Amino acid sequence: MFISLLELTAVGMAFGAAAMYNLHHQKRIMMLIFLLFVCTFYIGLLTAGFSWLRAAEAAFLFDVLRFLTAASAAVCGCMFYLPYYGFFHARSGYLWLALTMLFMYTGWHAGHWASSFVTGMLLMFLFAAAYVAGNTVQSILHFKMRGRFFVPYIPFAGLLFFSLIMLL
Repeated sequence: MFISLLELTAVGMAFGAAAMYNLHHQKRIMMLIFLLFVCTFYIGLLTAGFSWLRAAEAAFLFDVLRFLTAASAAVCGCMFYLPYYGFFHARSGYLWLALTMLFMYTGWHAGHWASSFVTGMLLMFLFAAAYVAGNTVQSILHFKMRGRFFVPYIPFAGLLFFSLIMLL
């Protein structure tokens, strides 16, 4: 339970920080990410209840799937970053796909212990709070480390580092 809460917080902070680099349509991107999270997270919560997808005995499967989805999001994030447009632009379709798969996996993982609608709503609120916190922290980092080329990639490196730690 605690690991899936940490995972939800890390995902929210990483994509909140990545959305900070979209200069033009930040409100639209934020609403799209929230809507995508709510839909795919709820689908993940629903699919966790199916008996053929239940893998409580294979805890290593959770860690490998978390690493694969986070690695695909990190690779797509690094490939599709454009300094003027940010991470989420018209040609970043694979990043949106990786984002969708990561949100669905997060919902599937949280669905093994969260079974009520109220818990799902609280988890969505936790994602929103982590999204805002990630956006704020990345704004501060970007201001303090101005001119460094690696600063936009810190959110995806942090997400990949979190999934590697959970893999060990």
